[in-house]
Amino acid sequence: MRIPFTKMHGLGNDFILIDCRDESYCTDKFDMGLMADRRLGIGCDQILILGQPKSREASASYKIFNSDGSRAEQCGNGLRCVVQYLKRQGEIETSAVVEVDNELIDATVSENSLVTVKMLPPDFSLTGISLEVARQDKHYNQEIGGKQLTFGAVSMGNPHAVIKIDSINEVSISELGAGMQASGIFSNGVNVGFMEVVSDTCIHLRVYERGVGETPACGTGACAAAVVGILWGDLAPGKIDVILPGGHLDIEWNGDIASEIYMTGPAQFVFEGVIAL
Repeated sequence: MRIPFTKMHGLGNDFILIDCRDESYCTDKFDMGLMADRRLGIGCDQILILGQPKSREASASYKIFNSDGSRAEQCGNGLRCVVQYLKRQGEIETSAVVEVDNELIDATVSENSLVTVKMLPPDFSLTGISLEVARQDKHYNQEIGGKQLTFGAVSMGNPHAVIKIDSINEVSISELGAGMQASGIFSNGVNVGFMEVVSDTCIHLRVYERGVGETPACGTGACAAAVVGILWGDLAPGKIDVILPGGHLDIEWNGDIASEIYMTGPAQFVFEGVIAL
């Protein structure tokens, strides 16, 4: 079996995109781990499977699989890549609606190939985050490796823990990220963001992603960090410059928990190919 794919990335967070809208060969039973392997396969952080949407408003639906084969509910950089793919295919001009798990997401593409996505409002509920604690709060505490960590928690369609640190380069991202994921307080796993506040409009951020490890960028992680920073009073409502290892994302949120979050960043084509299975 030969399956065409497109390789794309958003700030180095890279994806294999397989368009299954008109092909019967597509299945969730692909060997995701082999495809994602950087030595034995194509190599990527996540695999995006496009399908036919249920809604007539949407151009496509898509599912996200992590490099270890596990499912992810949402992916901000991947969403921008899907929109850029639709534009590259000539299916849209400047705007698109994409369906993710029955939710409709609006996006626009600018002339400089930046994509702006209107993400859903943040969800702070314990059930939405799958956080196993007694009550909802702005701050939570967990001991990891003998260290007491304070974190904020929010779902951006997928669960995030955000930890404020003094210096982004003086913390063991892998050790603490893996420790938080293994702590068991997030019953559905968690993406762990480490945030250094530069000013009330700018942060440095590194993210240890669930099912992947640390990635050069995480779109939903950038949204989560900006939201938690605003919620804690470290950041001013409005536009936040999020500096990730792979580059910059612009996140805009007005601080109202019922309001959508706007994420703007690049999405770039790398190459096309065929997988032989």
